This record gives sequence, C-alpha cells and structure tokens, in this order.
Amino acid sequence: MRDTMNNKLTRILLTLILSGAICLTLFAGSAAAEDEVHFALVDPKVAANEYWTNILLTTAPHNNTTDVVWITGSGDTLLEAWADAANNSGYTYGIGGNSSYPYQLSSINGPFTNYEGWGNNDSEGGYVWWKTYVSDGGNLSTWNISYSQTGIDLKDHSASEFPYFAFVWGTWCTWPNPWGMGTNFTVLPRDY
Repeated sequence: MRDTMNNKLTRILLTLILSGAICLTLFAGSAAAEDEVHFALVDPKVAANEYWTNILLTTAPHNNTTDVVWITGSGDTLLEAWADAANNSGYTYGIGGNSSYPYQLSSINGPFTNYEGWGNNDSEGGYVWWKTYVSDGGNLSTWNISYSQTGIDLKDHSASEFPYFAFVWGTWCTWPNPWGMGTNFTVLPRDY
C-alpha cells in the first residue's frame, strides 16, 4: 500500500515538474518571438535637384537638426516594433493619416524633429512624406529602394523581415529613387 502511494505521488510530482518545464519552454519561446528593428529617422538637406531641395527645405516644415537619429524597438510586426521604438524614445506619431496609404507613418513629433500634422496626410499635396527604405543589415550602403514610393504597410510585415528600416522625410525624387535621379545626393545612413 505504501509503495502504491509512493508511486502515485512520484507520478504526480513528475507530471507537475514536466508541466512546469513545458510552460517555461512555451513562455521562453513566446518571449523570444519578438524581433528587434533599428529605425533610422532621416532628415535630409537635399533632394534630387535644386527645385525639389527647395520644396523640401522651404515649402514643407523642416528643422535644421541632425541628419540621422537611430531608435530601436522590438515586436512581432514592424508596427509593433515601431510603436515600441517611438514610445521608448519619446516620440508621438500618427499612422494612416492618408487612407490611400494605411498603416504608414503620417506624422512624428519628438526629440529629433517636429513634423506634427505633416507627412502622408493629404494636406500638403503629396509633395513631401515619410519615405521608407529597408535593409537586412548586411550592408547599409545598399538599402532596398523598392518601397520608397509606395511605402510599407507596417502591420503586414514581420519585424524579422526588415531589421533595419529608414523613414526619410523627402520628396518623390529624394535619392535614392527608382529613376536614378540625383544619384550624387546620398541621404541614407551608411552605418548604425
């Protein structure tokens, strides 16, 4: 009888230990699922030519601040990682101000710059907005420019897809652009 009782207690104890180990494994796995993304906020002083540089610097609000600021956040999606980075770095921002470009950065206000109410909001004729560039981090001299005109829906992409992400306050022709205009102007960061 005593052996039977000891066997039952041993099985119960082993079951509890195994259950605890499974819970810890699941918890550790879910915590590790978030990926880190390094966001560059780029405030260029030039566009692809003198005309668009003038629009960038005078028509749109522009602060004479540091060219590039890096902030880092974590999340499962780019939107979660961006929210984490912005909130932890003291930025307020708007997402989806232009219904044609949902879940894209509309405005940002914080330590780096003050573009509250500007960006992709249908309010400035579409001349200047937060353009998006991505990199896998292997070589920050080779940013992917394919999203620079259309932008990226931040909620539809996982954070692991693009560990380096640049928001560039620019015009449609801010370099780099798909047409090769203004190739002598470099506004994207080359290191982190």
